[in-house]
Amino acid sequence: MLSQLFRNVAVSVGLASAVILLITANIGALAQDRHNPEAINGVYHLGNENCADGKSDPCQFYVELRGDTAKALYENMRSKAQKDECTGGTMKTDDDVLYCFASDPDDYVCWFGDDFEQRKIVVGDFSC
Repeated sequence: MLSQLFRNVAVSVGLASAVILLITANIGALAQDRHNPEAINGVYHLGNENCADGKSDPCQFYVELRGDTAKALYENMRSKAQKDECTGGTMKTDDDVLYCFASDPDDYVCWFGDDFEQRKIVVGDFSC
């Protein structure tokens, strides 16, 4: 049971790390030198605290990026900004999985998740 927990956490952390690396690669267009990386601003939570038991559903790891981290991602996404009714600002999406919102000049947030069972990136945990 404990080894399954560690395996799930390792897979989750590995997938989350891969996502963060992909996001960071998208930010590479900035003048920021990759040899001087910045800390990521955000939070995470599990969709179900008992994911390791193998019976809980859904087993997802959600990430919310904020502030300068979200702003850098938002500004470098290639999709067109669309009006967002929820925030009153604008929204960009990447393949309907990664969502970033700008609700005023200094308020940015991005959401995405990782589904442990399906082993794929999923829409983040947010609501209007």
